[in-house]
Amino acid sequence: NFSVDNLTPHTRYEIAVRVCTRATATAPAGCTVSNVTNATTAPARPEGQGAPAITVDDATSLTISWAEPAEPNSDLLYYTLQRQVNGVGGFTASAQVTHVDNVTTFTFTDRNLNPFTDYTYFVTAVSAEGTNSGPHTTARTAIAAPVGGQAPVVDFR
Repeated sequence: NFSVDNLTPHTRYEIAVRVCTRATATAPAGCTVSNVTNATTAPARPEGQGAPAITVDDATSLTISWAEPAEPNSDLLYYTLQRQVNGVGGFTASAQVTHVDNVTTFTFTDRNLNPFTDYTYFVTAVSAEGTNSGPHTTARTAIAAPVGGQAPVVDFR
């Protein structure tokens, strides 16, 4: 029996054994190699989910983008995007975005937000083996023009 350590989860490896003998008085040195066997390590929960990037679109919308985790370690199912308003209260689910293989950047536009308000987001990568949440990122929506005001009346007497 032989064990190989420090392998990456959810990775296919090809394994072969090479056996060699030393030369003796009655036999020359030689080596033989076994047939190749394929083995895949067990999946594990994702690791290294990064912080999202936020683009301020206007006074009522932000576009949040993120990449898959540095080490997916399994088949990713989806991402949850959590949002907190003005740093008060807990985080609430803002979106669930399905993971798509061979896509490197995911985006979600959060609409109908309040003008000139801080929103903090973080992304959680989800697989059958578990979850991994990244750091938080905060952005402020743009300032909006005043609504409902009346023009001043000027009396030039």
